[in-house]
Amino acid sequence: MQQQNKNNQQQNSHKVLHVIEYFPGFVGYTGGGAERLLERLITAQGNSSPKGYRPLLYVANKKERDNHCGYPFVTVEDPERIKLEMSIQKHNHPDRILHFGNTFLIHRHPERFRKIVQNWKGPIIQRVTLSSRVADLFVMHQDQTTEYLSRIDAFISQSDQMTKELLNLGISAKKITQIENGIDCETKKPLSWKDKVALRKKLIPDVTPKGALFLFVGRLGDPTKKVDELLETWRSGRFAEMGHHLVLAGNYDKLNLHASGFANKAGVRDESNVIFTGHLKEQGLDMYFQAADVYVSASEREGFSNSVLEAMSYALQVLVRKGVSGYEHLIVPGKTGLLFRSPTELSKKILYLASSPLLRKKLGASARAHVIKNYSIEQMVEKYRQLYSSLLVTSRN
Repeated sequence: MQQQNKNNQQQNSHKVLHVIEYFPGFVGYTGGGAERLLERLITAQGNSSPKGYRPLLYVANKKERDNHCGYPFVTVEDPERIKLEMSIQKHNHPDRILHFGNTFLIHRHPERFRKIVQNWKGPIIQRVTLSSRVADLFVMHQDQTTEYLSRIDAFISQSDQMTKELLNLGISAKKITQIENGIDCETKKPLSWKDKVALRKKLIPDVTPKGALFLFVGRLGDPTKKVDELLETWRSGRFAEMGHHLVLAGNYDKLNLHASGFANKAGVRDESNVIFTGHLKEQGLDMYFQAADVYVSASEREGFSNSVLEAMSYALQVLVRKGVSGYEHLIVPGKTGLLFRSPTELSKKILYLASSPLLRKKLGASARAHVIKNYSIEQMVEKYRQLYSSLLVTSRN
């Protein structure tokens, strides 16, 4: 009887079809911010999935075809055998929400995007990862832009700056819903000092108590992340001679290894105490967050940085570039993090934080409190639930 009631509940719940290019739960891909956000939203971590909504997932990248996903309520389909638009239309229903998790279709396949949204019967959400992707559509298809975007019922912005950018593109304020990313702060939490020291010794045996551990997490081959600038600043500052370490966590197959002085293998460390982890699964990545003292990034473009959000939840001091909307929405300068403008200023602030353990502890605690108050996964999921409900009510009237 209980199983029958559960089945009936699933059948009667509203379904949301999430469409995304990659998904982090699959083998060999850790995912960026959009993918990690979607994983939190649809896999019901901590039973936080929006109540009353049964998520389905369509992954559009052909590399996922041989992977098996163990997540609940997830449908993975092979676009090599079924055209993307045909596969999505299979789920077409007036009471089903089509939720684009990122802007890959608008950016790379605008004609497919147009066909899909024109034929979809229910509400449509476009989550905007970078407003420049939407702006590209205006430039490439000026005559058809209004037609392309008129069927979108809601655009999800991730920050105040992104909301302003969407308004400047002419998108109605009634169609913009600002939902910042959320995180499970009970799962992503710092260790005790004793456990932190033990973990650091395990990960980096020669680290000393006075040495500071800096961490960057991201796609090292992405030129907008400015990893080479971070490396050059680190090496020219000669921080290794002071006993400090820098960990670069992420895939690196497209990085200019020759210029950066890395061998093409994970776990390598050069003479500057730069440690390159290569691909890490979530558990391995969490260990480096727990072991680190400072999260540092020279990235010049972010939608809403999940890595910074995670670092703050782990009570890490954060040092990131000024003027990047995805950072400045999270950082309260001097309270929850520090900002820099140039490589020279970055070097000075690395040294400042490396030599100030009490300041790192104070600012890290403030950062975690800020995330708990403003960016919990519960708050995020409730905002999605409210959006889903409002769209279905509107579509029926």
